[in-house]
Amino acid sequence: MAKDPFVSKVIKDCFAKGKVKKTYQAIVSGFPKPPRGIWKDSIKKCKKDSFVRSSLTSDSSNNAICQYQVIDQIKKNRVLTNLELKPKTGRTHQLRVQCAIHGFPILGDRTYGNFSVNRWAKETFKNNRLFLHSQKIEFDLKHRRKIHYFYAESQLPESFALLNS
Repeated sequence: MAKDPFVSKVIKDCFAKGKVKKTYQAIVSGFPKPPRGIWKDSIKKCKKDSFVRSSLTSDSSNNAICQYQVIDQIKKNRVLTNLELKPKTGRTHQLRVQCAIHGFPILGDRTYGNFSVNRWAKETFKNNRLFLHSQKIEFDLKHRRKIHYFYAESQLPESFALLNS
């Protein structure tokens, strides 16, 4: 996204150092209790054949931290929840893995999800997508002795609204 190679490097460094604030929304199966909190898990990336997966590990150097908050509950013969997720770290598949291991798999997740719930959702909502949406990103970057604030926001896709109808 950056035209200038120096700016591109600065942005990559912001991501690597955890200086980028990211906000996601996800539709998950189940209802987290308490309705807000912080998940801390050790997750490692595994490569098998041509696939990349992530799983729990006892190695605490692979900490994955995510703040979650319930936005809305949806009842459609099953309990679904719209969650706001704010990862504080950036591990491979972190949000998908953390939601799944805490018992709230993201709707439509074909790798870490609940496959019977995914089949039900596909039939019910006529939609076969992963219900995880990158909603906001923001960070400060220093360039030519000035601090620049970057902010971008993306509206929720229409498919998220289908669940509330």
